[in-house]
Formats: sequence, C-alpha cells, structure tokens
Amino acid sequence: MKRFAPIHLTRGPAIIVGPALIDAGNDPGIIIENAEDVTIKDIIIRGNGRTHNQNGGIRIENSTDRTLSNVFIDNVEISGFKEDGILGRVVN
Repeated sequence: MKRFAPIHLTRGPAIIVGPALIDAGNDPGIIIENAEDVTIKDIIIRGNGRTHNQNGGIRIENSTDRTLSNVFIDNVEISGFKEDGILGRVVN
C-alpha cells in the first residue's frame, strides 16, 4: 500500500476531503503548522498501533503570536496512534 503521511500543511487555505485513507505507518497522520483556513473531512487516518506509532493522528501547532482561525475537522476516524487522535497546541 502506498503511504501518503505525514501530510504537512504550513499555509492555507487547504482542503483535504475524502473518502480517503491515510496510512501513516509510524509517522504522524496530518500536521497543521501555523496554518488557518483548513478543512479536513471524511477521511480515515491509521497508524501502525500504539506500540509502534509514537505519534498522533492530527497535530495542530501554532508558534505565531496570532490566533489561527477556521480549522474545520469533520467525520474523521483516527486509530493506531499512541499519542492524541487530535491535538492542538501553542508552541513557544
């Protein structure tokens, strides 16, 4: 199976709409870094399982001094990751 992970978005607007399967293996599924106006909808994100994949399914990071807006996630199935399914955090 062909792997497409991680998907790393650093600017928007961006739309990821399925139906689609992201086979992340041992990597994160999707990383959104300092990007806004992002839509993720109707996808499945799978990792290699908690003992093998130490990452998360979707990670949203903000290292800017502004508030990111319009990040929309709908109908997403995430499994096989040790860390969070969806994590949003401010990075200093």
